[in-house]
Amino acid sequence: MPSYCYIVRPGDDNDELRWSLRSLVNAPDVTDVWIIGSCPGWVTGVRTLLLPSKPSKWPNIHQSLEALAACEQISEPFVMMNDDMVFTRPVDELVPIHLGTVTEHIETRRRTQGHMEANNSHVRGMVAARQELRRRGMPDEQILCYESHTPMIFRRAWLADMLATAKLMPFLPCSLYSAGGGPVGVRGQQAKVHETSRLALRNNLEHGQPYLSTDDRSFRDGAVGKYVRELFPDPCRFEKG
Repeated sequence: MPSYCYIVRPGDDNDELRWSLRSLVNAPDVTDVWIIGSCPGWVTGVRTLLLPSKPSKWPNIHQSLEALAACEQISEPFVMMNDDMVFTRPVDELVPIHLGTVTEHIETRRRTQGHMEANNSHVRGMVAARQELRRRGMPDEQILCYESHTPMIFRRAWLADMLATAKLMPFLPCSLYSAGGGPVGVRGQQAKVHETSRLALRNNLEHGQPYLSTDDRSFRDGAVGKYVRELFPDPCRFEKG
């Protein structure tokens, strides 16, 4: 059975994690759940790798990935989760989802979202990943973009090697996944809903994928947050009280 591993920021105020844990009722083979980094006080029934907080987001993520990859109690492979990922309906088998090639995705972002947004840290990470994989001899058509904000199956040994040897390490390993991080995925749509409108939620649900992902604003104020809270109104076995 795979370990489901969350990298979690410090603090108890994390409602997205609460509803992500509730949604695991729809995930396959959930017997081993880990919180890496910082564990909110209201969480129970999980295993933890607690780490001292770094001064910023990306160093925190990097040290969490290193600790996760080195922990032999975590399954090989394991399921990588973000605290804002939700299983909206039962899933029998996890299949990673990609968005086409990294080159295609970067060009689409730059064409549709303007210069500032298309050159944020997320895109810069994908550019660095493409450079890293080109350095390793991969052609662009094989460098796929797995930044779909959906659960992913990783091999710890691969992750440890990539963290140790990458010269242009992006902030998340999903950008390097096509180099052999886990099973080959299928092309799909991004699960994250940034907008607060009902139209954005409807467009996402029409993709047919059993996943949703949010950001703080869309979860707190948007239709997607309301939809997720209504899907899972009751506390789960991972919540105290």
